[in-house]
Amino acid sequence: MRFDRALDPEHAGCLNLRAMAEVKLGRKAQAAATIEAALARDPENAGTHANRGWTYLEESDPGRALEHFREALRLDPENEWAREGMVEALKARHGVYRLVLRCFLWMQKLGESARWARSSAAGSPPASSAGWRGRTRRSSP
Repeated sequence: MRFDRALDPEHAGCLNLRAMAEVKLGRKAQAAATIEAALARDPENAGTHANRGWTYLEESDPGRALEHFREALRLDPENEWAREGMVEALKARHGVYRLVLRCFLWMQKLGESARWARSSAAGSPPASSAGWRGRTRRSSP
């Protein structure tokens, strides 16, 4: 039954959401362990590979991020989240952009009022509450 599966804390979707929450809370090591557990259970899950790619971007490791985004796109060529991650990882291979990306990923973790205050002080419009570049990081389990 689908309802039972949704309550299973070891379900790939649950593990992906948990890892995303851990990243937002600054618990990168826990997030990585959660995603690795999800990959061990289901190595053919495109959403989990994309999620792992994003955590590698959070860790400033675009090379390893690219590996997981490629795998996610091999498994699901229509995975928009993996495509966006692939573009960011390719750009993040360059040091200056990697610093800019780290700043935006950090700002994404701030609350809306903190983003507003930070961007107002800088003279630019606030970052969207939807996340990096106006997009919501979503799971595709």
